[in-house]
Amino acid sequence: KKIFYSKKKIEQVLKKPTSIPWMKKTVFKSFKKIKNLKKTTHLIYAHSFLEAQYMYGYDGFISYEDWLEFTLDNLNDTNSFVLVKAHPSFYVNIENNLNSYDISTFNKIKRKYSKFENISFIDYPLQNNKLLKILNKKTIIISRSSTAILEALYFRFRVISSSKVFWDSNKLKLSNTWQNPLEYKKLLKKTWIQ
Repeated sequence: KKIFYSKKKIEQVLKKPTSIPWMKKTVFKSFKKIKNLKKTTHLIYAHSFLEAQYMYGYDGFISYEDWLEFTLDNLNDTNSFVLVKAHPSFYVNIENNLNSYDISTFNKIKRKYSKFENISFIDYPLQNNKLLKILNKKTIIISRSSTAILEALYFRFRVISSSKVFWDSNKLKLSNTWQNPLEYKKLLKKTWIQ
Protein backbone atom coordinates (compact mmCIF):
# COMPACT_ATOMS: atom_id res chain seq x y z
CA LYS A 1 0.00 0.00 0.00
CA LYS A 2 2.81 2.42 0.91
CA ILE A 3 4.76 1.59 -2.26
CA PHE A 4 1.65 2.12 -4.41
CA TYR A 5 0.90 5.45 -2.69
CA SER A 6 4.53 6.59 -3.02
CA LYS A 7 4.62 5.73 -6.72
CA LYS A 8 1.39 7.65 -7.32
CA LYS A 9 2.74 10.67 -5.41
CA ILE A 10 5.97 10.73 -7.46
CA GLU A 11 3.96 10.44 -10.69
CA GLN A 12 1.80 13.37 -9.55
CA VAL A 13 4.87 15.52 -8.82
CA LEU A 14 6.46 14.59 -12.16
CA LYS A 15 3.33 15.49 -14.11
CA LYS A 16 2.51 18.59 -12.08
CA PRO A 17 5.53 19.97 -10.18
CA THR A 18 3.43 22.89 -8.98
CA SER A 19 1.67 20.42 -6.66
CA ILE A 20 4.70 20.89 -4.37
CA PRO A 21 3.92 23.94 -2.19
CA TRP A 22 7.21 25.80 -2.83
CA MET A 23 6.78 25.33 -6.60
CA LYS A 24 3.26 26.77 -6.91
CA LYS A 25 4.41 30.12 -8.31
CA THR A 26 7.03 28.72 -10.68
CA VAL A 27 6.36 29.35 -14.36
CA PHE A 28 8.13 26.62 -16.31
CA LYS A 29 9.69 27.31 -19.69
CA SER A 30 10.02 25.22 -22.82
CA PHE A 31 13.06 23.04 -23.29
CA LYS A 32 16.02 24.83 -24.89
CA LYS A 33 18.93 23.21 -26.69
CA ILE A 34 21.66 22.12 -24.25
CA LYS A 35 25.32 21.91 -25.21
CA ASN A 36 26.71 18.35 -25.00
CA LEU A 37 23.38 16.89 -23.85
CA LYS A 38 24.03 13.52 -25.50
CA LYS A 39 27.49 13.34 -23.89
CA THR A 40 26.23 14.20 -20.39
CA THR A 41 27.69 11.83 -17.78
CA HIS A 42 26.50 13.69 -14.65
CA LEU A 43 23.47 15.83 -13.86
CA ILE A 44 23.76 17.98 -10.72
CA TYR A 45 20.75 19.55 -9.05
CA ALA A 46 21.55 22.94 -7.52
CA HIS A 47 19.73 23.67 -4.27
CA SER A 48 18.64 26.90 -2.67
CA PHE A 49 21.93 28.19 -1.29
CA LEU A 50 20.52 29.44 2.03
CA GLU A 51 17.58 27.22 2.81
CA ALA A 52 17.70 24.41 5.41
CA GLN A 53 21.34 23.42 4.84
CA TYR A 54 21.62 21.22 7.94
CA MET A 55 17.99 20.14 8.19
CA TYR A 56 18.91 16.44 7.98
CA GLY A 57 22.37 16.67 9.57
CA TYR A 58 25.93 17.61 8.72
CA ASP A 59 27.62 15.79 5.79
CA GLY A 60 30.96 17.60 5.76
CA PHE A 61 30.07 20.63 3.66
CA ILE A 62 29.68 24.11 5.10
CA SER A 63 27.13 25.23 2.53
CA TYR A 64 25.35 24.22 -0.66
CA GLU A 65 27.66 26.57 -2.55
CA ASP A 66 30.71 24.83 -1.06
CA TRP A 67 29.22 21.43 -2.00
CA LEU A 68 28.41 22.49 -5.59
CA GLU A 69 31.87 23.94 -6.23
CA PHE A 70 33.54 20.87 -4.69
CA THR A 71 31.44 18.67 -7.01
CA LEU A 72 32.26 20.69 -10.12
CA ASP A 73 35.98 20.87 -9.27
CA ASN A 74 36.18 17.10 -8.81
CA LEU A 75 34.15 16.20 -11.89
CA ASN A 76 36.09 18.69 -14.00
CA ASP A 77 39.26 16.73 -13.20
CA THR A 78 37.78 13.68 -14.95
CA ASN A 79 36.48 13.11 -18.48
CA SER A 80 32.95 13.93 -17.37
CA PHE A 81 30.36 16.03 -19.16
CA VAL A 82 28.41 17.80 -16.46
CA LEU A 83 25.01 19.46 -16.60
CA VAL A 84 23.97 21.69 -13.67
CA LYS A 85 20.24 22.35 -13.30
CA ALA A 86 19.13 25.41 -11.38
CA HIS A 87 16.36 24.83 -8.89
CA PRO A 88 13.10 26.12 -10.45
CA SER A 89 12.34 28.08 -7.27
CA PHE A 90 15.23 30.43 -8.19
CA TYR A 91 12.94 31.88 -10.84
CA VAL A 92 9.67 32.20 -8.94
CA ASN A 93 7.90 35.44 -9.75
CA ILE A 94 8.43 36.85 -6.26
CA GLU A 95 11.08 39.39 -5.36
CA ASN A 96 12.65 38.44 -2.05
CA ASN A 97 16.10 38.22 -0.53
CA LEU A 98 16.27 34.41 -0.81
CA ASN A 99 15.56 34.38 -4.55
CA SER A 100 17.94 37.27 -5.19
CA TYR A 101 20.71 35.52 -3.28
CA ASP A 102 20.03 32.17 -4.99
CA ILE A 103 20.12 33.67 -8.48
CA SER A 104 23.23 35.77 -7.85
CA THR A 105 25.08 32.81 -6.28
CA PHE A 106 24.05 30.47 -9.11
CA ASN A 107 25.12 33.06 -11.71
CA LYS A 108 28.47 33.51 -9.95
CA ILE A 109 29.09 29.74 -10.10
CA LYS A 110 27.91 29.65 -13.71
CA ARG A 111 30.37 32.43 -14.68
CA LYS A 112 33.20 30.61 -12.92
CA TYR A 113 32.59 27.20 -14.55
CA SER A 114 31.09 28.08 -17.96
CA LYS A 115 34.61 28.50 -19.35
CA PHE A 116 34.96 24.71 -19.24
CA GLU A 117 33.68 22.93 -22.36
CA ASN A 118 32.49 19.94 -20.35
CA ILE A 119 30.21 21.91 -17.97
CA SER A 120 26.80 23.27 -19.03
CA PHE A 121 24.00 24.96 -17.11
CA ILE A 122 20.22 25.01 -17.24
CA ASP A 123 19.50 28.50 -15.96
CA TYR A 124 15.75 28.66 -16.35
CA PRO A 125 12.84 26.77 -14.75
CA LEU A 126 12.53 23.45 -16.59
CA GLN A 127 10.26 20.62 -15.52
CA ASN A 128 12.42 17.79 -14.28
CA ASN A 129 10.49 15.04 -16.04
CA LYS A 130 11.14 16.66 -19.43
CA LEU A 131 14.87 16.51 -18.80
CA LEU A 132 14.92 13.01 -17.30
CA LYS A 133 12.95 11.61 -20.25
CA ILE A 134 15.60 12.64 -22.79
CA LEU A 135 18.79 12.10 -20.78
CA ASN A 136 20.90 9.04 -21.43
CA LYS A 137 20.02 6.44 -18.76
CA LYS A 138 23.70 6.08 -17.96
CA THR A 139 23.84 9.64 -16.67
CA ILE A 140 24.69 9.74 -12.96
CA ILE A 141 22.36 12.01 -11.02
CA ILE A 142 23.80 14.04 -8.14
CA SER A 143 21.86 15.84 -5.44
CA ARG A 144 22.79 16.66 -1.90
CA SER A 145 19.26 16.10 -0.57
CA SER A 146 16.19 16.83 -2.67
CA THR A 147 12.99 15.36 -4.03
CA ALA A 148 14.77 15.20 -7.40
CA ILE A 149 16.52 12.09 -6.05
CA LEU A 150 13.19 10.23 -5.92
CA GLU A 151 12.20 11.51 -9.36
CA ALA A 152 15.50 10.28 -10.84
CA LEU A 153 15.13 6.90 -9.13
CA TYR A 154 11.62 6.61 -10.55
CA PHE A 155 13.18 6.94 -14.02
CA ARG A 156 15.75 4.28 -13.01
CA PHE A 157 18.81 6.52 -12.91
CA ARG A 158 21.73 5.85 -10.58
CA VAL A 159 22.00 8.55 -7.95
CA ILE A 160 24.67 9.96 -5.65
CA SER A 161 23.38 11.86 -2.62
CA SER A 162 24.31 12.83 0.90
CA SER A 163 23.46 10.29 3.61
CA LYS A 164 21.69 13.21 5.34
CA VAL A 165 18.41 13.08 3.44
CA PHE A 166 14.76 13.12 4.45
CA TRP A 167 14.55 9.33 4.77
CA ASP A 168 16.71 7.04 6.90
CA SER A 169 19.52 6.25 4.46
CA ASN A 170 20.77 3.42 6.71
CA LYS A 171 17.46 1.55 6.46
CA LEU A 172 16.38 2.58 2.97
CA LYS A 173 19.34 2.39 0.58
CA LEU A 174 18.03 4.26 -2.43
CA SER A 175 21.21 5.92 -3.62
CA ASN A 176 24.98 5.88 -3.34
CA THR A 177 25.61 8.06 -0.28
CA TRP A 178 28.46 9.86 1.43
CA GLN A 179 28.94 11.06 5.00
CA ASN A 180 31.97 13.31 4.44
CA PRO A 181 33.89 14.96 1.56
CA LEU A 182 36.45 12.14 1.32
CA GLU A 183 33.71 9.51 0.77
CA TYR A 184 31.99 11.87 -1.67
CA LYS A 185 35.17 12.42 -3.70
CA LYS A 186 35.58 8.64 -4.04
CA LEU A 187 31.97 8.32 -5.26
CA LEU A 188 32.49 11.08 -7.84
CA LYS A 189 35.48 9.19 -9.28
CA LYS A 190 33.45 6.01 -9.83
CA THR A 191 32.01 5.09 -13.21
CA TRP A 192 28.35 4.38 -13.87
CA ILE A 193 29.03 0.60 -13.67
CA GLN A 194 30.75 0.98 -10.28
